[in-house]
Amino acid sequence: MKRKHSETYLWINGATRGAVLSLLACTATGISAQAQTPQPASQRELSPAPHARAVQSYTPHVTPDGRIFNAQGMISGHVTPEGKVTDRHDLPVGIVRNPQPGQPLSWKNRARVLDGSGYELAHMNSKGLVSNERRQRLGFIDPSGRVTDRHGYPVGYVPSDHRAYGMLFLLRGHGLDLP
Repeated sequence: MKRKHSETYLWINGATRGAVLSLLACTATGISAQAQTPQPASQRELSPAPHARAVQSYTPHVTPDGRIFNAQGMISGHVTPEGKVTDRHDLPVGIVRNPQPGQPLSWKNRARVLDGSGYELAHMNSKGLVSNERRQRLGFIDPSGRVTDRHGYPVGYVPSDHRAYGMLFLLRGHGLDLP
């Protein structure tokens, strides 16, 4: 089946369309195309775009006071200082256990997440590697509080002094779901 010539213009990809539109705008306003050439990365200023928002405003994160926000900026849960995790309706979902300060890390003294009945869903070792109860790697929480999944994609942010809270983001779909 033959395509009509008039249908082919719709299949230009976004980058090409943007370049064509900018060239048309330059010729319409009289700006030379040479002035529009991109600068090397070393000469560009690294300032945020004027419409850019703070990272935590659109990324799932936990605040220092224990409120859990989803990607839309809505509260999806809460973590009490004792480690009890509740959903947005204050129904208990699980428990986060931080290692005891001053104690050596061992299999008994490690950061972990338990469900309501006390069954361990995930644990974090001293390097920040998070595994589930079957010892499958779920992700990583770096010392600054950035939470990445097992493929390295960022999935949330937590306070650096409460890294164990990051396991809540890695357990989505693995036994602990917050809305």
